[in-house]
Amino acid sequence: MGINIGTIIDRLHKERMLLAILTMVGLLGAVDVFCNSVEKGDNIILLSIKWFSISFLFASILSYLMGTEKKPIKWITSSIIALYGLLCIANAVSFLFWGFGVSCRMFTIIMETNSREVGEFINYTIGNFTSTDFLLRFGVFALITAAITLGCKKMGGKAFLLTSLPIAFIGLISTFIQLQSTTEKKNANIFIRCALDLPRTLNSMQDYNTTQQLSCGQENLYETLQGNGDIDNIIIVIGESASRKHHSIYGYQLPTTPLLEKKKNEIIVFNDVTATYSTTSESMKMFMTYKNSITNKDDWFKYPNILTIFSKLGYKTYWISNQEKNGFIGGCESFFSDKCDTSKFVGMLFTGDNLQEKYDDALLPELSNAMKEDNPKKLIILHMMGSHGEYYRRYPKEFAHFTDENIEEAGRSFLTKKKKQLISEYDNSILYSDMIISNMIDTLKKFEEKKSLFVYFSDHGEEMYDVRDFAGHSKGYVDIPFIIWASDTLQKQMPDKYKAMSESTEKPISIENLPDFLLGISNVQYKYYDSTFDFTSPNYKLEERYADDKPYHKGQCE
Repeated sequence: MGINIGTIIDRLHKERMLLAILTMVGLLGAVDVFCNSVEKGDNIILLSIKWFSISFLFASILSYLMGTEKKPIKWITSSIIALYGLLCIANAVSFLFWGFGVSCRMFTIIMETNSREVGEFINYTIGNFTSTDFLLRFGVFALITAAITLGCKKMGGKAFLLTSLPIAFIGLISTFIQLQSTTEKKNANIFIRCALDLPRTLNSMQDYNTTQQLSCGQENLYETLQGNGDIDNIIIVIGESASRKHHSIYGYQLPTTPLLEKKKNEIIVFNDVTATYSTTSESMKMFMTYKNSITNKDDWFKYPNILTIFSKLGYKTYWISNQEKNGFIGGCESFFSDKCDTSKFVGMLFTGDNLQEKYDDALLPELSNAMKEDNPKKLIILHMMGSHGEYYRRYPKEFAHFTDENIEEAGRSFLTKKKKQLISEYDNSILYSDMIISNMIDTLKKFEEKKSLFVYFSDHGEEMYDVRDFAGHSKGYVDIPFIIWASDTLQKQMPDKYKAMSESTEKPISIENLPDFLLGISNVQYKYYDSTFDFTSPNYKLEERYADDKPYHKGQCE
């Protein structure tokens, strides 16, 4: 039985009122996608055409099925339309009130919410429905929907054919392109998004619960802690995929770190620091806990972590992240954030939840607010998006300073215009991170009466056509920036410690030994502390460094 285009068009023409309404409802299911794309600088007209056509295509399928005389198909289609409408409306309402639509973030919040919070949520939502802002937006959308619906009602068969076929064709092509895209494949339709996000959320939560259960009953690990910690505020900033090679403060030819270079007399720049792994989760498990590559080789969650250590010492602990909470195997970020007194994720909650992406400047007010809180001692962890893949998404357009024309070939004959453009986007992300880090230091200067220590490093490096025809994560590519700033009060009251840091800039350092450094600089005694891994100690002697479970050799990333 062949498909008769004329029959399809005739049925859709009869159902054109339903088609118009469903098309407009479908736009509510894409409003967060649309706004996110506009924020990233995409063309508004092209976006409008794309999302209208995708919504029209799906509405056409549902409207055609509703036009059948077969009752079972009609009933099933009616149920699908009801669910579709609810999801699309929920998406728009959630985005309007809370800044995110139907996504892993929403599913996670729902699953972590108790009955009391549900009641509060419903009361809050009902109140919002009567707000002037909401009623105005709803009224405008209702008027546009009514106008389109009435226009369709008066449209003749020929006009409908000439209008609907091109729109449906554009929708078909747009849907196909998005389903092929690694970043937008889940956004083509609210059903596709939910079908992917719901199981991802369930799997992430299951991984997290498993890790938490395995790590229970470890209070005895912290019994030997002695001391109160001599530093008032410890701020650790974790960068993302930032290669030391692309920082001008380390000699890179383009001025990617101009603000940090202006602060060169205020900061301590370490020249030979490596991560242990070339992936975020594995690297984080090392530098956040006492697991290391030489002496402590058991599962990472069986060792003390710096968050619980400093919490036991009387510090209020903060985890403020612009990365995902549930994207790591084993719930790594979830595990650490939940160890803190305060945790906040300013952007997305899942790796694929790119609709919730924020620029790293979202971290700045959070740092300022944390510093203003009335706690004598604080440990603040800030996790940047930094130079995460798809570099052009990591900075606003005013930071698109470098272009492919700025990238020199330098013996790399394999560099094409497109590859040079990718390098320039990566360098722009470093330039933007430079601004963020500099602003964080300026924020801390407002609290100079405190002994504050600011530590910045990246979780791992990133290969960027530096020596071969390859860009992205690669094993063993672990050379990272490592920068320390100390307040004047700390420098004056702890001169020996500050001198020890300043004289360590040329030492070979592995970031997995961060816990030993933090405890040593804070004058804390602990059975797990090993002075031979503390680069500020006179006993420091790092015999071997590892990169992705293999011995690291200096210069292997050059």
